[in-house]
Amino acid sequence: MATYRSVDELQHLGDFHDVYVRRAAWQGNNLVCSIYSWIVPSENSQNSHSTAMFVNEAEVVFAHCRIVHIKHLGMQEFCDNIVTTVQPHILKLNEYARFAAEDMSDCPIEHVANYTQMLDGNYTATVHFCFHEVELIFSKVTVSWDTYAGKYINGCIIRDIPYSEEDTTWLSEKS
Repeated sequence: MATYRSVDELQHLGDFHDVYVRRAAWQGNNLVCSIYSWIVPSENSQNSHSTAMFVNEAEVVFAHCRIVHIKHLGMQEFCDNIVTTVQPHILKLNEYARFAAEDMSDCPIEHVANYTQMLDGNYTATVHFCFHEVELIFSKVTVSWDTYAGKYINGCIIRDIPYSEEDTTWLSEKS
């Protein structure tokens, strides 16, 4: 059981910019994402500190989740002096499961937008993953984590846990 559990607080889950999804998988009707390199703002109910805090790893569960649509935002790939352009397009329904299982893992969450509670009590949110915009509807979102790894002040992580050359999961930016 996790030490900290934040329920239905996406508005207080901080800026998901540069959060990385290590693994995304469907467990029944739940979309479960293991994330790392996350900043918990001081407004979150589970943060008793006066400042934002850094978390190495957390688990996000979108309960009774369904994907409304997935839009590829378009991109250019450069490989061996060849440029390939992928035009923006909406993924087909039969591509959703593969996207959630493959494309969401090892991918940064660029941001979460349009988090709102609908009249039926469910929530909707638009999540931006690696050139994709994913609109989700879910009944509840829970984020769980065990420890804080340090403070986040003025864009810098001040670690409480000593740095280890073998452990690079604490990095908040990828080179």
